[in-house]
Formats: sequence, C-alpha cells, structure tokens
Amino acid sequence: MSISDEQKLELIRHTIGWGRESNRNHFVAGEGSTNCDTCRALVAEGRMVEHKASDLTGGDPLFVATTAGREWAEANPPPKVRLRPGQRRYRDYLKSDSNLTFGDWLKARQAAQAAKRAVATA
Repeated sequence: MSISDEQKLELIRHTIGWGRESNRNHFVAGEGSTNCDTCRALVAEGRMVEHKASDLTGGDPLFVATTAGREWAEANPPPKVRLRPGQRRYRDYLKSDSNLTFGDWLKARQAAQAAKRAVATA
C-alpha cells in the first residue's frame, strides 16, 4: 500500500497539534491500523520515533515526531481555508468565550454594531 505525502503530513500535523495552542507531540496507533502503517513509514523516513507499547498506551505503540518531522510539517503548511461570513461569525463567537448562546451573542453583536453606526452618523 502506498502512503501519500499528504497523508503523512496530516498525521504529523495531528501529532504535533498543528493549529492549536498546544505543545503536544504524541500519537498512539493500534497495531495493523492504517495510522500505524503511516507512522512506521514516517519512522523509516526519520520524521517520527516509535516507542514500544505499554499499559499507559493501551498496549499500542506510541509515536513521537522528530525535529525533522516538525520542520517538514512547518515547511508544508496546510492550505488556508476561506471561511464564509457565517463561519467567521461562529468562529468569533467561539473565541469570545461568552456565556451567551450563539443566538443571544448574535443579537448582542447586532445591537452593538447598530449603536456604533448611530454614534458614527450623529
């Protein structure tokens, strides 16, 4: 079975927590799974290191990205996703970390925008 570079990049990005504010660097893959095969291909390329299975990993091997793997992922970032206006609003709602429901947050946002426009025209 041939494993594409994009599949490998996706797995490395997940391993290092790409796009998240985290400092993770681990991936547990079950023996015989597609992910395990992909991890082992990355090990053969020097982009991951395999650690033996343990009780902590549920009996499955643990894979860790190497510096070469991190650098490869950083040199090949995923394409930027263009968000639609509704997706941007929802992303802004999630970032606001308010205790409002999305609907209430939208109403409050619209009221704030209307107030801002009223001040600007006065």
